[in-house]
Amino acid sequence: MRQPKVALWLGIAALIIVLTGCGQPSYTYVKNSAEKTYFKVPTQWRQVDRASIDKLITPENPDSASAAVYRKLVWSVGFDADKSPSASHLLEADGNAPFVLVSVSQLTAAQRDSLSLNSLRDVLLPVSSDARKAAASNNFPLTGFELLADQVVTPTKGVHGVHAVYNYAFPDGLVQTYDQTAYVSDDITRVYFMLIICSTRCHSARSGEIKRVADSFTVRRP
Repeated sequence: MRQPKVALWLGIAALIIVLTGCGQPSYTYVKNSAEKTYFKVPTQWRQVDRASIDKLITPENPDSASAAVYRKLVWSVGFDADKSPSASHLLEADGNAPFVLVSVSQLTAAQRDSLSLNSLRDVLLPVSSDARKAAASNNFPLTGFELLADQVVTPTKGVHGVHAVYNYAFPDGLVQTYDQTAYVSDDITRVYFMLIICSTRCHSARSGEIKRVADSFTVRRP
């Protein structure tokens, strides 16, 4: 009579182990509570030091007043899926693994006056027709532009913007895919930006993973 009881308890123990394993998070959830901005990345993606990202994005001396103003107006965070995470993967023509950059920028009066959907498209690289023509006349080094998706989106109340996916070829021939989402608050005080970048082969092979990260980008305005 003991054997069935032993089997029953072993079965329950095995079920608990399975359920515990299933409950382990497969994503890292990232949030900026003050700006009500949220997204998630696979747990294998590693966070990159913000100072190294800022150094790439802004040329100012990190101890300068301009750099201090930038840090006050812009919040940013980056995650790299590469085995050796580095902020340099944001700009290098490599792209063997996805890199995601998310930022929230407080807009100045001048920026608010000039903001448009096209300026959201062109926040990183020339995407709109006018911006690409201007870039070409100034010897812009990237070529082979391909627009894969371009949608005007209103994901939640209080924000609207653009989701664009496009390719650019680097001088060495590598083609990168840029999955870019840029929202602006309806009161035009904030821009919320997500960029996921990797090579076209990487983007194709990991499209489901990248889409889940892009779809998780959430802004909740009061």
